[in-house]
Amino acid sequence: GLQFIGVMKTATRKYPLAYLSSRDMVNRGDRVGVEARNDDGARLLAFVWMDRDHCYFVSTASSISNGSDFVRHQWHQVDPTPDADPERVELRVPQPKAAEIYYGACGLIDQHNRHRQSTLAIETKLPTKKWDMRVNLSILSMIIVDSWMVFEQATRTNESQKDYYSLLAEELIDNTYDFRRASRRSGRDGENLSPAVTEAAAQGRSGVDIHLTPTKRMRKDKNGTLTRYRRQGRCRVCKMKTTSVCSVCEDDPNLQNESWICHSKEG
Repeated sequence: GLQFIGVMKTATRKYPLAYLSSRDMVNRGDRVGVEARNDDGARLLAFVWMDRDHCYFVSTASSISNGSDFVRHQWHQVDPTPDADPERVELRVPQPKAAEIYYGACGLIDQHNRHRQSTLAIETKLPTKKWDMRVNLSILSMIIVDSWMVFEQATRTNESQKDYYSLLAEELIDNTYDFRRASRRSGRDGENLSPAVTEAAAQGRSGVDIHLTPTKRMRKDKNGTLTRYRRQGRCRVCKMKTTSVCSVCEDDPNLQNESWICHSKEG
């Protein structure tokens, strides 16, 4: 049947957190566990493993017997001589078998969640109070992150994850995928509209036809130095701050002022 191994974070109700956290563990690799069994023989294991911090687990499989060492490489100041360069050293931490199984597979889930929540961050950029909208945004985010991981592994590209998301969004604007087959970075009539090769006013073009696009102009600090933040303006409709502008106006070198207009956030 199905088995489960997971980490404990904030939902610790009925978890023996007080007992496990009170156990004395000094060295990395130390572990303490408790096990519960029912009349049918089903078992549930709760244990804590000492790495840099206490890591709490719950599992229906495996055990806290010795597994393969957890290996990481770190910079350490081995030479005590003043101004000596640090050295790259190998650190080995004994870990229980259950933790080895978890980090061998489930760590990829945490990585996927980090891509979705921190890098892509659609749920943060498009806040909504509608439950169905929130669920659909989460599903869409998973699909987009999956597409990035497939693209990265298939092409071994040096393109950053954020650049990929920007290009993907631009190519999906006013797309005609429902009418004919199209490939990534392929525009209408076979014209390549990738921002990497098609330019307007010496800047990459954002999508095709008239649409809303983030401004390419960046803010300046009080010393006149460009920052990594986009400029903001007041939306012509709701008067709220936004970074979105009309694509035609943005690509027109003769226009000095952006036509600010924001996306609807009501879902």
